[in-house]
Formats: sequence, structure tokens, C-alpha cells
Amino acid sequence: MLTSKVTVVIFALIGNLARCSCWDRATNARYFDGAVFVRHKSALKTDIIRKMKIVSEIKCSQACLSENSCVSHTYCRTPSSPDKGTCYLHQNGIPEGEASVLDKKDKCIYQQYIGFTEATCTRQCNNKGKCFYDYSNKRYSCRCIPPHFGTYCEKTQAISFRFTNLGKQGNSGPTSTSGYANTTLNGRVTLDKGIQIWTVPFSAFYTLTLAGASGGNASQHGGHGAVLSGILKLNKGTRLRILIGQRGVKGTMAAGGGGGTFITEENYNLLAAAGGGGGGGGYIISNPGENGQANETGSVFGGINGLGGIVNGTHQNSAGAGGGFYGNGSCCLFITSMNACTSQKCQQGGLSFMNGGFGGTGNGNGGLGGGGAASNYFGGGGGGYSGGGVFATSLGSQAGGGGSYFIGDVRPIRGLNNGDGYVLLELKSSLK
Repeated sequence: MLTSKVTVVIFALIGNLARCSCWDRATNARYFDGAVFVRHKSALKTDIIRKMKIVSEIKCSQACLSENSCVSHTYCRTPSSPDKGTCYLHQNGIPEGEASVLDKKDKCIYQQYIGFTEATCTRQCNNKGKCFYDYSNKRYSCRCIPPHFGTYCEKTQAISFRFTNLGKQGNSGPTSTSGYANTTLNGRVTLDKGIQIWTVPFSAFYTLTLAGASGGNASQHGGHGAVLSGILKLNKGTRLRILIGQRGVKGTMAAGGGGGTFITEENYNLLAAAGGGGGGGGYIISNPGENGQANETGSVFGGINGLGGIVNGTHQNSAGAGGGFYGNGSCCLFITSMNACTSQKCQQGGLSFMNGGFGGTGNGNGGLGGGGAASNYFGGGGGGYSGGGVFATSLGSQAGGGGSYFIGDVRPIRGLNNGDGYVLLELKSSLK
């Protein structure tokens, strides 16, 4: 700290003197809220940013406090006119413990401000940034709140968060987040039975893009996943549950349905869901799996209102329909006398999001996110907000795509997704 002959002057004195001189702390550039180190009969001859003729020491103090880059000043009285003098404003001041750099001048006084707040700096610091004195650099700076940066926190970093399946395949979810190393999600995601838990770091408007997974390919290709995009407002501290749909798996002949991708708040309030594609059939004359749907209803005997799909047709089969948000996918209990199916519970049906979202288990598992499993030549339905169904005949089959759900500005887009699902959140603009 500054050594001998140094006086500490408390704010009350300086503030009162300033008010007596009609200096308005509320409207001037800065106000003092700390202490002043004073060295009598001393002057700093270097580090001068301004020099001016001035009528009093108080006016010199005001000039420094009104100068954004001023940290200290020297006031030297004019020998022939004690009420007048020269004011020198300094940008950096003197380091602690180095008062020896000051020159001895009988008519001069050196003052350095320590620990004061800048009212204008607080106003100049955008996006709730705070002004502080940077002792290392001997200047006042804005302490910005991420993702903002810049001299006055006026810039916003281009930050995005991309959630993936973390390399996991099949009907169950990831068990490790190591795949997020060296990304913006490193250390920020935890897992709950394959569902990813993430806390929103910044209150902002985000551009949200999410995609369901495609169905597995067999003799016929699986359907592609639906893709949604739009603007979503999220508040800092909100915990989200994110399930990334995984691609259906090819079995001996047919393939499982792709899983839907879901994003909810911690209380399971659904924000968006993108439907997965139906699995490809094993017959050459089977139809390709249908794509994830742009509306809430699954296709090909698909579910409605968040329920799972069903399996129908004129041929006995054990393929599973896709799960929805609320209800599981079902299977066919074939009634020979009716030459038709009635629904039954089964392991091939994809589970709903509310029941864990696992894909069905069969000869070609469905993908995580409620994808239905395949059986023999018959592909599984896609998972989604409402599950995709399956229609089976002796000549082949078709598996439906899962439905999608969206609110606000989030909407389906023209593109489709081929592969595992994903969620992409890109910071658009912060909340004021």
C-alpha cells in the first residue's frame, strides 16, 4: 500500500465538498464511493491524459471523477495566484508501494482514487453488466455476464448447444456424457435412464431445431425423422429433460422404427416433439417406412392426442407400433375368424415418453424415443408425440411415422432427418 505521509480521506468529505460545488453525482460521469490516497507536496509528471487551468483543487477532483479513464490527479497552485492552478489528470496512477515515483513539489498535491463506483459505467454496461475497477490494468471495466462480452458488454457470443444420442444405438439411451467433452455441453448434462437433464445457463430467446430419428433400413428403407424449428424463450435456471431419438435397428429381415425426439421442462411440460420414421419392411414389395409427421397424429393406424399407434392388417404378425408421449405402442392379436387384428400389450411396442421412452424389443429393436420393434418381414412404427402404427398383409407391410408437437413459433420445416435425432439450441438474443 502507499507508504508515509499518505492520508485516507473518506467519501463523505469529498462528496459533501462536491455537492457544495454544485456537482451532481446522479448525472455526472462517476461518483466516488471509496477512499482517496493523498500525497501533499507531490506531483506525478507522467501518465497525463489531460492538462487544464482550473480555479480550485475541488474542481480538479470533479474533472477527474467526470473523466471515464481518470484514476488520479495532480493539482498545482499558481504561485502568483493561490486560488488558481493547473490540473493534471492521470489514467493509471501509481502502483501500490511505489510512492517514490512522485516528484516533490511544494505547491502541488497528488490524489488517487481507490475503490469507487462509476454511475455512468453502470449505465454504459449493457445487458446487466457491472462496472468495477480493474486493479491489474489500473482502469475501470465492465464485468459482463455471459454470454455477453465487449467493452460495454454490448456483444453477444454466438453460443449453441447441440444435444445428440452420444453415440448410443438401439432401444435404450446413453449412459455416459463423455461425448460432450470439448463442447459447450461439457459438464453441463446429467443422465436419467437415457434422458438428458440440462439447466438453461442464460435467459434468452433461442432458435430451437429438433429432429426425430429415421427408421431402420431393410429391403425397403426406413422413413426419415421430422424436423421442427423456431424461436423458444427460456429462462436461466430452468431444467429441461431432453430425449434424443435413436435410429431403428435392422433385424433379420425388417427394421425397427425410429424414436421421436422430445424436450420438456422438469415437470414434464412438453415444449416440442419431433416424430421418428417408420421402419423398413423385409419384403421387396413392402412399402418404405413413412416419414415422421408434421402434425400431431401418427400415420398408418397411428395414435392420436399423444397415444401410441396400433398394428392392424390381414396377416398375423408381432411387429410393434410406436409409442407416443402418453401412451405405449401396441401389437396385433390376430383374430382368425375376423381376419383382422385387435390391440394387445407387447414388448415390441415402443414405450411412451412418460413411461421412459424405450424402444420396443424384437427382431430389429425400435430406437429410443418409442420406436416400435420389427418382427420377421414387418417393420416397427416410429415413435413421436403420437406413435406411428403398422399395417401388415401377407404381401408385405408398411410402418407409419410418429407425430410431432410444437408450440409458439416452433414449426415443422421442409427438411427431413436421416439418422439419429438431435436437438440444437442457438442463442438468438438475451432477455433484457
